[in-house]
Amino acid sequence: EKGLESRPEADNLVGIFAALSDRPKTDVLREFGGGQFFLIGNVIENQFITVGEWNFGSAISMIMAAIMMLCMYLIRRVDEHNSGGRKKHA
Repeated sequence: EKGLESRPEADNLVGIFAALSDRPKTDVLREFGGGQFFLIGNVIENQFITVGEWNFGSAISMIMAAIMMLCMYLIRRVDEHNSGGRKKHA
């Protein structure tokens, strides 16, 4: 819990999660703390800067952009279907 002293917002979130999961804060920090998870942005940055594998980093970026565009398209289609085909005017 030493790292949370300077981050009261993180300490609050860990405390709330611990209370909701009925576990002590030390168990929550042991399970989720320590940077054992890789966020996709960190993986892409690592490929560009640390590893120097620009091709793979670019491929991951393009795949993520395509996934985001596909999700936006599908959400729009579902929204149009649920509104009965009516166009929404801003």
